[in-house]
Amino acid sequence: MKRKSAIKALTLLLSAILILSSTVNVMGAAASKTANNSIKAGKAATYLLKAADDYNKKISRKDLLKGMKAKNKLTRIQGIIMVSRAFGTLPKPKGNNLRLSDKNVKFTDVPKSGKAAVRNLIRGGILVNTKSGKLRPKTLMSEQELKTLVRRIYTLYGTNLKDDFYASVNKNALDHKKIPPGETEGGGTADLNQKVNQQVQELIMEIVNGSGYQKGSMEQRIKDFYNSAVNVERRNALGAKPLKKYLEAIDRAENLQELTQSQILSVREINSGGLFSVMYMTDYRDTQNMIMMVGSLFEPSMSKEAYEDLQNKERKAYVKLNTTLLKLSGETAKTAKKQIDELLALEKQALKYIPKDSDYADTSKMNEIVSIAELQKLMPEIDVKGLIEAGGNKIPAEINIQSPRLFKGIAKLLQKKENLNALKTVLKLNILTENYLNLSDAFRAAFNEYNQQIMGEEPDDSSAEEVAGALVTDALGDDIDRLYVEKFFSKEAKEDLEKLVKQFIEVYKERIEKLDWMSETTKKKAVEKLDGMKFIIGYPDRWSNRLEQLTITDDYFENQVSVSKLASKRFREMAEGKIDTAGEIGMPLTMVNAYYDQYTNTMAFPAAILQAPNYDVNASLEENLGGIGTVFAHEISHAFDNTGAKYDKDGLEVNWWTKEDYAAFQKLCDQTVEFYNGYESAPGIKISGKRTLGENIADIGAVACALEVLKKTDNPDYDKFFVSYAQSWLKVTTRAYLKGLQQADEHSPSNLRVNRVLSNFDEFYQTYKIKAGDGMYVPKGQRIKIW
Repeated sequence: MKRKSAIKALTLLLSAILILSSTVNVMGAAASKTANNSIKAGKAATYLLKAADDYNKKISRKDLLKGMKAKNKLTRIQGIIMVSRAFGTLPKPKGNNLRLSDKNVKFTDVPKSGKAAVRNLIRGGILVNTKSGKLRPKTLMSEQELKTLVRRIYTLYGTNLKDDFYASVNKNALDHKKIPPGETEGGGTADLNQKVNQQVQELIMEIVNGSGYQKGSMEQRIKDFYNSAVNVERRNALGAKPLKKYLEAIDRAENLQELTQSQILSVREINSGGLFSVMYMTDYRDTQNMIMMVGSLFEPSMSKEAYEDLQNKERKAYVKLNTTLLKLSGETAKTAKKQIDELLALEKQALKYIPKDSDYADTSKMNEIVSIAELQKLMPEIDVKGLIEAGGNKIPAEINIQSPRLFKGIAKLLQKKENLNALKTVLKLNILTENYLNLSDAFRAAFNEYNQQIMGEEPDDSSAEEVAGALVTDALGDDIDRLYVEKFFSKEAKEDLEKLVKQFIEVYKERIEKLDWMSETTKKKAVEKLDGMKFIIGYPDRWSNRLEQLTITDDYFENQVSVSKLASKRFREMAEGKIDTAGEIGMPLTMVNAYYDQYTNTMAFPAAILQAPNYDVNASLEENLGGIGTVFAHEISHAFDNTGAKYDKDGLEVNWWTKEDYAAFQKLCDQTVEFYNGYESAPGIKISGKRTLGENIADIGAVACALEVLKKTDNPDYDKFFVSYAQSWLKVTTRAYLKGLQQADEHSPSNLRVNRVLSNFDEFYQTYKIKAGDGMYVPKGQRIKIW
């Protein structure tokens, strides 16, 4: 069952992931840095002899240097020739290696002397395309580039734990595991998601096929909603008709004032649309309270290059999706094309307002508190008060503008009369996108095709019953959560896992007390934060009954509107303090995930993640520590990552560090950034150590804490722990998906969450006798130890 694909968030479209392009060389490293870190041929030969000794024992230093001088700096073509000689004929990639390799790699400037070596590395999936199509063979090769090629070869083989632990432990699965239909990944968490989805689908179908439920009961509500959702014939016959009234109101508008009224209408009647988003979030100044937050109407969904290059893959997919949506809503092909051209021109204008990567971690740059009057001044021709009140909201004394630079920039674009037509297209596409799952199958198919093109997603073959089950789960999550827990998660399991979390917190205290870079003053504050940390395991202590307010009919669109309005009402009441959310888990209990909330100093672990293979009562302690144990410790570590460290035990953003201690912590953070910089999720797809810093700190802290627990036991089996940990991060996916995550995901890819993390621990080196020259080896002085 593909519940994820049936209700999939529009990962690249709605999150505005920018697939940014940069000039990279054939190794995927920044070309400008190459000359500054070049390597001599002799040193390269010495390195490769050791690096390839388990793969090609026949090679000699003389063989590697044939035709080259040891004292000369290595050129790119010489480096490729030397690598090819060192490892010999490479195997063709298969399975996940094949999916992640770049396709149709070719260069126009390969010298005759290097053609065989280049062919060998291309055949093995080791080289990647360049923007220019040129290899630039005479460019000097850096030591980093050379080692990058070798790491790719280690991954290709996946036969030596000492060189690539992740690829070796998971080799069979990486070579043979398939990505399920409608998905972008399989293995590990993805497999557990599939298991949970099947459990939920079976639960729903059991209810649907049953009878005799009391009116207003969870079971009757689920059955009625499912019956409305599974009526595909009715939805298909209606097409976009449920939105016709609102789309026509947009089309009729001749100025910004009339356009505002069209949005007030749709927000009031179907809780959809608007000229800016309205939500309620934690007030960053006082994390015990919530504040109304407004966001910009849109933001550019592609890179500058994609807007300018008519043949760009992302652009073509984006244009096709939105053209299809407009045509399905009733526009002619000619009109749709004109409207999309105007839309792209408007979005391109907004590129200059996108925040910098560094801005996202800066509270002052991502928030601006204003009054309603000040907000109105930013959009003088728009009825700001009317739009806010249309959603049932009261006008607050203060409003927080999310990403002020972007918001103000978009506001300026809205005021320009020449942008009116493009703005109307934005609004029509917004309302179609927000409601696409409530319309005919043709709308869902358009988004599925987009995800296949952009993310390499496998075609979705979900049945009408599976789609309906996913829609029920999404809409009636509180009911599904409660019934799921009753059937699949016991009170005893909750109590056992609560004990384990408490044990991890105590171990964390011990580790903090032993830190040699932190003063006693700051240690005391850190321990206080741990003492004040709250956690929720599996399910909340009390259940919400908000869904009892719903009246379910046989009209699916009407039911979805009711659910949407009820959700908005709940957020308003939370902001007004009418609902006590303490003890609640802020995500579905059927979601395989967990989180730490710095604003409340609370960790939460939904029931879905607390089952095999993450946690199994029949598994060994080592296996459970490598699974759920590191999940628990990961979330604890978030309290002390580069973001969590700014908040105290009460979730307030205050400085609880001494100046010297925070400087020492920042130095360790900088070292961690460099520790990950330049490493890849796939050939040519590098990650940013800065963007992934918080998650990397949490990953390393998690294993450190789990190992501390394990060391307290008699005869700990470290091999079983490390293997369990590596298996928990197994992921088979697509190159397109990883490329999208490159610019958006704060997590490192699975291979690095294993290899870079484990290479910091003495127990790992001792268990597998890893020494200098092995691919997994990191010199002691470069290993990361923070918590």
